[in-house]
Amino acid sequence: MANRMIYFTLGLFLLICCYSDRVMAGDPDPLQDFCVADEESNVLVNGFVCKDPMQVSANDFFFRGLGQAGNTDNDVGSNVTMANVKQIPGLNTFGISLVRIDYAQNVGHENAVAIAGLSSQFPGVQTIANSLFAANPPLPDSVLSKALRITQELGYWRPLVPFIASVLDISMSSSYSKD
Repeated sequence: MANRMIYFTLGLFLLICCYSDRVMAGDPDPLQDFCVADEESNVLVNGFVCKDPMQVSANDFFFRGLGQAGNTDNDVGSNVTMANVKQIPGLNTFGISLVRIDYAQNVGHENAVAIAGLSSQFPGVQTIANSLFAANPPLPDSVLSKALRITQELGYWRPLVPFIASVLDISMSSSYSKD
C-alpha cells in the first residue's frame, strides 16, 4: 500500500512537471512597445496603421483637452470630453480611451470633475431617457412597466412622458402603443 502511494505521488509529480512548461511558456515581451496611430496612411486595416517610430513625438501621447473644463451650462448639467485614439494617437492598439466628465455645481460652490478610463478604443454613449421615452417605434407599456417596476396600482405613468421629454429636451415619437 505504501509503494502504491509513493508511485502515485511520483507519477503525479512527473505529470505536473511534464505539463508545466506549457503553462510557463510564453513571451512576456510584446512584439512592439507602442504603435502610434498614423492617420495620414493610405493603407486600409482594421484600426490604424503604426506610424514610423522615428517620426513619433511627445505630442502623440498628449491631449490638452483633458486639462480644460467643459461647458456644463446645458440641460444635463454635465459635459463629457472624450480622449480616444483620434485625440491621443499613442493609445492605438491599447484598446483604451479616457474621458473627462465635468459636472455643474450641485452641493458647494465649485464644479466637480471626474477622469475615467474606458476599456474600448472607441466607446459609445447611450442616453437612457432617449432610449426609453423617445424610441421610434415606441416601447410598449408592458415592457416599460416591467423595466421600471411600475404597475397600475402605483399610478399610471404614461401621461408623464411628455413632461419627462420636455425636461430632458428630447424629441418624442408621435404615437405610443398601448401594448
